[in-house]
Amino acid sequence: MTKYSFYIIFLLMPAALIAQSGSQSKLEGTVSFISSQNIYVKFDNTDGITVGDTLFIKNREKLSPVIVVKHLSSKSVSGTPTGDQIISKGDKIIAIVSGEKGVEEKSVTPAAAVEMTSAEWDYGRNKNQIRKSFSGRLSVNSYTNFSNVSGWNSQRWRYRFSLNELEIADSTLRFDTYLTFSYKTDGWDLVKQDINNALRIYNLSLTYMPDRDIDISVGRKINRSASSLGSYDGFDFQYRFGNNKAGIIAGSRPDRSDYSFNFNLFEVGAYFNRVDLIYNSRMENTLGVFEQQNNGNTDRRFLYFQHSNNSITNITMFFSSEIDLYKKVNGVEENTFSLTSLYFNARYSPVRSINLSASYDTRKNIIYYETFKSYADSLLEAETRQGFRFRLNIRPANKIITGISFGYSSRGESIQPSTNYNIFLTYTQLPGVQGSLSANYTRLNTNYVDGNLFGVSLFHDLISGLSNFTLGYRYVSYQYTATDYELKQQIASAGIYINLIRSLTLTVSYEGIFESTRTNSALFAGLNIRF
Repeated sequence: MTKYSFYIIFLLMPAALIAQSGSQSKLEGTVSFISSQNIYVKFDNTDGITVGDTLFIKNREKLSPVIVVKHLSSKSVSGTPTGDQIISKGDKIIAIVSGEKGVEEKSVTPAAAVEMTSAEWDYGRNKNQIRKSFSGRLSVNSYTNFSNVSGWNSQRWRYRFSLNELEIADSTLRFDTYLTFSYKTDGWDLVKQDINNALRIYNLSLTYMPDRDIDISVGRKINRSASSLGSYDGFDFQYRFGNNKAGIIAGSRPDRSDYSFNFNLFEVGAYFNRVDLIYNSRMENTLGVFEQQNNGNTDRRFLYFQHSNNSITNITMFFSSEIDLYKKVNGVEENTFSLTSLYFNARYSPVRSINLSASYDTRKNIIYYETFKSYADSLLEAETRQGFRFRLNIRPANKIITGISFGYSSRGESIQPSTNYNIFLTYTQLPGVQGSLSANYTRLNTNYVDGNLFGVSLFHDLISGLSNFTLGYRYVSYQYTATDYELKQQIASAGIYINLIRSLTLTVSYEGIFESTRTNSALFAGLNIRF
């Protein structure tokens, strides 16, 4: 199926390249609150936004996906982050919604679009355009677990520091960093033995910009044109010409065990990126080739291709793939051409009240170096991410949003396919309450577990933009088919956010997991300051 899906997508791609722009508009909101699990964004109104939508942040004039909407009210939404993008309170967030018929849209000629791409869309900078500012964040968080099971009680501290685009030396140098320091109170001896047991550096880079077309970076960073590589330590050169960009990466991958430096994991590669604006639409393609080594021996050699565009009317698409070019079996090396990773997502919105999306995912499971997901949530995520997925969201009335999704994944003829269903209903403006009430049900069936999950949640603005709280309840039932073991959990949660002063916020949340013989409670408290 993977092989044929790859061919079908490439056969359809020419149509995407020549199609005309759809009627779309953008809503801009502001991040008002960040908790351990969710990000809250305030808008003037949320018309056209639905549960399941992806929100974007403008990064150097490029739109990067950052949030998937889970709840919404008339003027705010909350959702989960999509990746490692650093988000701070006050950041501008963009929602792309389908426009209604009759709305006049400003168009540009193809020539003007090319000029915009080279001068504004990508980095869009010259010596007079570079920002003379920076942003940062420092947070101190405490996670305390209480349980009736001996040995399960613990307390964990986590410090996070980020500094974005600190420009020095008359804007020719820029410094970026993002790191965390996390440990358990009873595990300080492990930190003293090796600081990498607590320290995680995700970004620590210095970028030299001699002019608007050249970036030269050293240190640890993530290149957005080759984001599937993750963080790497080394050298990165980028050169822009017109609406094109080419780059070279050379360095090493972090150690898989503790994310420390490991110069035995050498990698090198090159990529080419092109952005085109066609009237009001954007199309971006990236092609790269990379080699990764382990102790001087080739570990992997592969092609990387990524494509995104919204040039077909009312449709947005994203596609990424990796094709292995090398393998070594029983000591015999050979060149190959094997599709090892594929992700495709398309969204169709004929009118504001209807959103239909489809995706296909064969990427490997994600490895988390830090996560606070419960066992039930981790299992659900692992079993629903890969394979085919279809989702339909409908707004039948102004205050009501409902939707249904279906997922299917097959991992071989000898293994039972996995299926999952989800249905949700959201009332966005409760009478007398500035907030929303949501209910959802998920059915999960795999080769080793049958599961049912039901949940309700309430989001309420106490003081718009300054304070809010959430309440939630979930019921989980997992039956393991190979044994008689059955997992039943009732999960209660509550959280409150308070903006103490302009840049200082306090977050307190609770989650309790109750089983027949075991209880486990987690209390989170965090102080965040942004500058």
